[in-house]
Amino acid sequence: MYTAVFLSYSYISSGLASTLHFSYPAAVILLELLIFRKKISKIKLLCLLFCAIGIGVFYQPDGNINILGMVMALASGVGYAIYIIVLTHGKSRKDTCTEKCLHGFSFFTCNRDCKLLCLYQVSSDFKWMPQL
Repeated sequence: MYTAVFLSYSYISSGLASTLHFSYPAAVILLELLIFRKKISKIKLLCLLFCAIGIGVFYQPDGNINILGMVMALASGVGYAIYIIVLTHGKSRKDTCTEKCLHGFSFFTCNRDCKLLCLYQVSSDFKWMPQL
């Protein structure tokens, strides 16, 4: 999940990418509406409105927006929203297969991202190492 947002930094500004990724609470609200038919309270509707306004603030109409970067940042946020929904609405048993798989996937992506960031840091500090 986080790999997509880190990769999106190469295509769009970090401010827009982070804003799109951290709009996952809005994705949780919308997915719960679509999947579980939960009603949206007035406060949640107001939060959705502010989220849309916040994303609009980072939009630059100069036509220099990379769609791939935006899709990657949104995909990471939606992926995290699905993770939250599955863990919230999953079975009441503590050690379900879904939880183990999702926690394992989350650990793998975090571990992979940390390694990528560490390799990038090392390669940028020491000029003798090959660039990734």
